[in-house]
Amino acid sequence: LSLSLGEGGSATVSGQGTTITVNVSQMGVAAEVNAIEIEFDTGTSVTLTGGSATGFIAFGFADNTATFGAVQATAVPASASFTFTTASDVTGVEFTIGIKEVRLDGNALPVPPPAALTFNAGGTPPVDGNGDTGGGDNGDTGMPTPGYDDLSVSLARVGEGPVNAGDEVVVNVAVDGLMGAVTGGEITLTVDPAVAAITGGAPADGLLKPPGGIDGMSVTLIGAPTTLEGGSYGTVTLTLSADYDGSPVSISASVTVFTAGGMKVSAAAGDPVVVGGGPIPELETDAEDNTVTFDYGGMGSATVTAVNFDEGAEINFSYEATADFQAMEDGASLMITTDAPGTVMVTATDGTASASLTITFANPPPYLTSDPDPADVIIPEGGEASVTVSATGLEGVITYAISKTSGTATIAADTDGGMVTLTASGEGSAMVSVTASAGGMTTEAADILFRAMPSVGSDAT
Repeated sequence: LSLSLGEGGSATVSGQGTTITVNVSQMGVAAEVNAIEIEFDTGTSVTLTGGSATGFIAFGFADNTATFGAVQATAVPASASFTFTTASDVTGVEFTIGIKEVRLDGNALPVPPPAALTFNAGGTPPVDGNGDTGGGDNGDTGMPTPGYDDLSVSLARVGEGPVNAGDEVVVNVAVDGLMGAVTGGEITLTVDPAVAAITGGAPADGLLKPPGGIDGMSVTLIGAPTTLEGGSYGTVTLTLSADYDGSPVSISASVTVFTAGGMKVSAAAGDPVVVGGGPIPELETDAEDNTVTFDYGGMGSATVTAVNFDEGAEINFSYEATADFQAMEDGASLMITTDAPGTVMVTATDGTASASLTITFANPPPYLTSDPDPADVIIPEGGEASVTVSATGLEGVITYAISKTSGTATIAADTDGGMVTLTASGEGSAMVSVTASAGGMTTEAADILFRAMPSVGSDAT
């Protein structure tokens, strides 16, 4: 980087309001970028007031920083010119104009020490804003920007209605108090709580969102000098996160505007946009934990009701299922009936809002039943007693595992198809445990109790 005086310029400057033109040249940077920022170090003697760079639009000149932008990536120019105006009478006062930092698309470049010009060499050192000599407060004169003291920003949601997780929220940003055309700027949104991110932006007519124009929670705009119609500065689209719970969300904004006259003006919105916080449209069901369990060979049913939709809205239902089912709809409610295990996802919509619910229909795990039930029988004296055990819910060849866990009675087992008959005889009692297996599944154990016939005058235990 190097600096030189503009054509006809002199290193000796006098008076207040005097214009100084400085050329900045670079060698070796061949990159294409959308944004260039050059920050100068001047002290309080001069203020940056203008400049131009071939292929780029001048956004503005404020805080001793020149900002340029391009609608599409453009090669960094070999040189650019800048205009400074003396902020006070600099007759006989030594001061410098140097480059503090250069940023290309936000990335800082190293600045070599010679990148500075000295004026009125040997004169009196300047006085900075703190009363000290030597300069160094970046040219901030503390003076208000003429004609823009009343700049204001307002927000308005585009559209209405409740919002759910994953929904888009579009906010229109408008500015008031602009006295002329603008060349672009930046909209920055703040979301509280942070449950949404910017996913799009539509600038006002005459402005464009350059590639990479969305950076975090900001949208960059750029264009030729444009007069905003109705104050609209563009719309910003946010998408609510997947874990948004329906609680109120406050969206506020600040706007930076670069005017065609080279000024940089900022303001924040007064009132935020608030979305959410009302009842969220949803589906409710009488199925506990959204699950219906019904016996083998039987039927399962569940009622579903759409709640918190707009009053009087026509509700339309749609379905996705893994098993055959029947649905009987009645306004905002319906009943689902099926005889097969599987899932049914119900979606309700009124054209604006929607909600979904998945119900699982399932049979219970395979189980054993006994005849008689309960399986607690008495062995008659000198005789025998029987209990038949059968399995439900197993498919394929059923295998029974039988074990006597206690007692002295004799146990015989007779398997017939899908059931087994246990017969106890002899003296004493017996406790028998039974399980059934088939197709890799096993039932829980069933305990069968055979009791000895109690003798006269004793209690059966």
